Amino acid sequence: DFTQGDTDASTASATPIEFVVGALGQITRKLSGELTVGYANTLSDQADLSTQGPVGSAILRYSFSSATNIAVGYRRTIQAMVLLNSSSSDAPFIQLNAALFGRLIFSLYGEYAFRQFERSLNDPGDGKRSANVVTGDAKAEYWFFDWLNASIGYRMVLQNPTEQAPNSEAIFLQDFTRHQVGLNVGFRY
Repeated sequence: DFTQGDTDASTASATPIEFVVGALGQITRKLSGELTVGYANTLSDQADLSTQGPVGSAILRYSFSSATNIAVGYRRTIQAMVLLNSSSSDAPFIQLNAALFGRLIFSLYGEYAFRQFERSLNDPGDGKRSANVVTGDAKAEYWFFDWLNASIGYRMVLQNPTEQAPNSEAIFLQDFTRHQVGLNVGFRY
């Protein structure tokens, strides 16, 4: 429950549900696929602030070798949020993983997402706000042993809202570019 009283940032309480079924399998020796379909509803206390509808994903992956592959896909999600109550996202993406010398893996990922947000309780607007979001990732990962790896990665996120939000929601719907660098060490057992 994120309700903050009678302010511009008020958010309705929600009890989100999601039902999804799917299949994952090998289509040919080099081609595999994943398909999920379902339904999601944020079940807001304020019915007109709920987001509901179909969710799912469709992904095709072509493997050149055990660690070198390319995947293309699409995901649709619905989720409850603070301040904006709920959102839906339609996101096609592409991902490439390339192994070199057996232990070094390079990964590239790109995604375009169209996100649509519900309004806050006191927003006098028509209730819908949306943003175009582009994400790009690049990562290099090295496996020292079968159980120990380290990686360095870079992520850039660009967001361009279709309209500016009221001041209380401005943090979620601003035009921005974010750069992130990550260093990771992983253990597998």
